[in-house]
Order: sequence, then C-alpha cells, then structure tokens
Amino acid sequence: MPITTDVRKFGDTLVAQGKVTITESTKPLYALVGANDLAVAKLRDGLTVLQERGVKLQESVKSLPQDYKSLPTTVKSKASEVTGKAGAKFDELSTRGHKVVQQIRRRPATKRAAAQNKQAKSSVKATKTSTTKAAQATAEAIKEATATLG
Repeated sequence: MPITTDVRKFGDTLVAQGKVTITESTKPLYALVGANDLAVAKLRDGLTVLQERGVKLQESVKSLPQDYKSLPTTVKSKASEVTGKAGAKFDELSTRGHKVVQQIRRRPATKRAAAQNKQAKSSVKATKTSTTKAAQATAEAIKEATATLG
C-alpha cells in the first residue's frame, strides 16, 4: 500500500472527526438560540394575554359601581356556597373514615387484640384487688404489732 493511500485515509479520518467535533461544539450554540426563540415566543404570547387582560380590566373598572352595590349579596352567596361544599366534603370524609374503621374492626388481628386487651384488663383488675387486700392485711399486721409493743 503506497504512502499516499495512508495519508489520504488519515486525512479523511481527520476530516470526519473534525465534522463530528464541529457538530458537537455547535449544539450548545443552537440550544441557546432555541431557548431564546422559545422565550421570545412566550413573551409574544404573554404580551397578547396582557393586552386582553388590560381590556377586560378596563371593562371591569367601568362596572365597579354596580358591583360594589351587589357585593354584600355576592359575598353571602359565595360564603354559603363554600360552606355547603365544605360540609359535603366533611360528610364524605366522615363516611370514608367510618368505612375504614369498620374494615379494621373486622380484621382477625384486631379481634385478637381486643380479646387480649379484655383479658389483660381483667388481669389488671384482679391484681389491683389482691394488691389492695394484701396492703390492708399488712397495715392491720403493723397496727397489731405496734399495739403489742406499745
């Protein structure tokens, strides 16, 4: 293979790598241009929205005197509407919670825990009774002992 072929292949390889490097190095630039274009488009859309809102605001300002007169009625109706929604949501959550509690109560583990609690409660009551009797017996024995000594 002649040396010119090797040089040509090496040159082609360098050119191909250069193209890849150029392509990769221009990506950030293109991304920046794309981001700026997107920002400009959003600003244009925003400007249109702001203009529309400005027109609506001017119309709203014209109707303020009439709105001011009806404000108490509007506030009362909105308040009752919100109160009704809150009450309905409260009822809904209450019903949901009731169902969850019923499901938990039906579980075998819950029933076992309740039975163990009942048994522990009666054991504690029996222990209290026997401890009270023992304390009373000890108190009487101390009284008798002190009476005998004294």
